[in-house]
Amino acid sequence: YDIWFFYKNNFPINEKIIPKDKLVLSPHIYGPSVYPRDYFESKDFPMNMEKIWEDTFWKFSSQYTIILWEFWWDFEQKDKIWQIALIDYMKKKKLNNFFYWSWNPDSTDTKWLVKDDWISVEKEKYENLKKMFQ
Repeated sequence: YDIWFFYKNNFPINEKIIPKDKLVLSPHIYGPSVYPRDYFESKDFPMNMEKIWEDTFWKFSSQYTIILWEFWWDFEQKDKIWQIALIDYMKKKKLNNFFYWSWNPDSTDTKWLVKDDWISVEKEKYENLKKMFQ
């Protein structure tokens, strides 16, 4: 289950079982084409996303290490807008810990960073991601 499940259902993290300094929270962050939600249809999208991210995972950042997992998908339409907002948010929060899924072009369920030739990089995606390290 993800962090939101535990938070929403009021299941606290038991620090006797997993101490704070041994726990890494790694939320999966999905965009509009993968995980449709009402907030993607909101008239204030993508400005509303900061509050969503604050309420679902960032609130734990003062207590735990957070590493985002699997947040990259299509780079078109709402997904592109969402990803730009996410990277800007991550940069603002100095959150540059993440697992990128996926690099390789033969992933069947995600959109990748490397093109089908296994050499060329999807430039727009890369440029957006690179903003976190500038």
